[in-house]
Amino acid sequence: MFSRFIGIDVSKLTVDAAIYVSATDQSLHEQFENRPSGFRKMMAWINSHCKKQPLLFCLEHTGIYALPLCCYFTQHKLAYSLQSPLQIKKSVGIQRGKSDKSDAKMLARYAYLHRDEIQLSRLPSQTMIKIQYLLAYRQRLVKSKVALEVSSKELSVYTDKAFSAKIVQDSQKHVKQLQNSIVTIDKQQFSKMRRCIASIN
Repeated sequence: MFSRFIGIDVSKLTVDAAIYVSATDQSLHEQFENRPSGFRKMMAWINSHCKKQPLLFCLEHTGIYALPLCCYFTQHKLAYSLQSPLQIKKSVGIQRGKSDKSDAKMLARYAYLHRDEIQLSRLPSQTMIKIQYLLAYRQRLVKSKVALEVSSKELSVYTDKAFSAKIVQDSQKHVKQLQNSIVTIDKQQFSKMRRCIASIN
């Protein structure tokens, strides 16, 4: 069914993609931003090498950082499989010299070796909508937090301490509240989403 296998190693800011065809073909690797524009560039790179061949993407459950990519795959009807890190570790054993590049290649090879029995993943539409809303809300919280942090630092530099002290103190209070909200979303809401996604496989 599939003739090209794409391993994706996901981190906070980037995704590493590796294309695997077979043991006799050299795998290819490239890194992209972990955002929709990066995903589009990734697909352009993959399509330039795969020439409309059937693709299977394989990535690990890595918390909230993999969710935007899962939404992208689901929206564009791309075949992908989320695998537990423990399952991958059991399959490949101890790895030396691990890196994002080597992990992506490992995932691509895993998908190739298990191509006949690997289970595809798919986000239910309602789950995907909730994830998108949560991601957007989390991004707004992060932006607000950064804006307060930057403005309070600038105020301390360009005005006297007596004037800025109360404003800085109040800003720090709101920064802490925003940080607590971000942590709550990560721990509670996204953990529910991860369990939901894990149950799909």
